[in-house]
Amino acid sequence: MPLYYFDIVDGARRADLDGTECATLDEARLQAIRFAGELLRYHADAIWEGHDLRVEVSNGARTPLFLVAVSATSLFPDS
Repeated sequence: MPLYYFDIVDGARRADLDGTECATLDEARLQAIRFAGELLRYHADAIWEGHDLRVEVSNGARTPLFLVAVSATSLFPDS
């Protein structure tokens, strides 16, 4: 099975050193979305500190393929 790397970028970059095997690119896309959701579940406050949350996905050769990005923006000044 192909290997994919899911790097986390949230003000700092944390490289995925192990990678994850996924049968297809579609499976890797779903895995990236689920992974971002789990990160938000436990660290939701991080995106309010002025940082977007990104899961950047690359293949086994470390060629970037896509990213999942989450951001939050206040619609009211001083809030």
